[in-house]
Amino acid sequence: MRSLFRRYIVTALVGIVGAAASAVPAGAAPSPLVVDQARADELVSLAGADLATFGGVSVDEARSVLTIRYAPGRLAAAHSKVGSSAAGQARRGWRVDLVPVSHSLAELDAVRQRVGQWRPGGASLSEWYVDVTHNRVAVGVTELSPRLVAAARAEFGDRVALHEAARATRASRTADWKPWAAGIRITSGGTACTGGFFVEVPGTPATRRMVTSGHCFANTAVVSNNGVAIGTVTGRTLTDNGKDVEYVMGTFTPWTYKGPSTSDYGDTIRGTKASVVGQTFCTNGAFGGEVCSGTVDATNLCVLMTDGITTCSLDRLVSGAVMTRLGDSGGNVFTYDAAGLKIGGMIVAMSPGGTTTYFHPAAAVTPMGWRVSVG
Repeated sequence: MRSLFRRYIVTALVGIVGAAASAVPAGAAPSPLVVDQARADELVSLAGADLATFGGVSVDEARSVLTIRYAPGRLAAAHSKVGSSAAGQARRGWRVDLVPVSHSLAELDAVRQRVGQWRPGGASLSEWYVDVTHNRVAVGVTELSPRLVAAARAEFGDRVALHEAARATRASRTADWKPWAAGIRITSGGTACTGGFFVEVPGTPATRRMVTSGHCFANTAVVSNNGVAIGTVTGRTLTDNGKDVEYVMGTFTPWTYKGPSTSDYGDTIRGTKASVVGQTFCTNGAFGGEVCSGTVDATNLCVLMTDGITTCSLDRLVSGAVMTRLGDSGGNVFTYDAAGLKIGGMIVAMSPGGTTTYFHPAAAVTPMGWRVSVG
């Protein structure tokens, strides 16, 4: 899913250091508890609201087991609270296991907050959270060392365990990842352009292709974003009195960045908008960013470009502001209506000052029988 803010990288935990907290001796729990699946969330919320009594909750979906941990000396309180939602009989039930642990959620959350202020020499924190399954605070550092392990043990005892984890990176126009979005900076062979939008055979996302300008890359070129290959040019048109378009085969999602060239946010593509004289659009290149000041003043133009090639099937946007910059070729133009963000077309060229933008309408670069991909 892509929301207005793109998803964050969650780095896999590597080499967790430190022994798991030992269980606190306690008497056997009362008779087994079972909770109906429909009421399982009640127990999760209950345990999360009483930090002093509980030590966290986890589920084992394969075994239909809900494990609720309780703090030292709190078995009776835990059983009393849990018993209000769980009973010995339940249709479609999950077994509820009450398990003793060494530290309450209140204790561990206090440690978690302290970790955020912990700055041992040379340490670079990347993440920290209460690890309920091991009843401790897991602390990620960018580079693990015996010195850091010793420093953590001296500061927090057995309530903290270190692991190595890189810092997360926000997705952006310049550093996106699979499935790739529109509006990103794309490169190949030293040339940089912008990914515009996507087309597909209706109902067949596997056929999806990214649309960009044909003057950007050679046919069969491997196209990258931030040094990572996103796909290969599979069809290219750049002919005199023809169109300027090419298609990149890869794995894509119908979502586009918008905002400035460094943007890490955007919106889902909901359809297309016809380009007619008087229609306003935003230009949306990976270098010039989103500029919402253009108005269509002419359609179906043929334009002689500075490279000597005449490109046709172009519409023209004019503005008193700079709308387009070098590298924005291939980027989309869009607008909004009641249904959401609508694609108007793909940027092809600009005037020397960037206040005029030439673009192919979406219909002109969508192959016969295909459609613009929507989410």
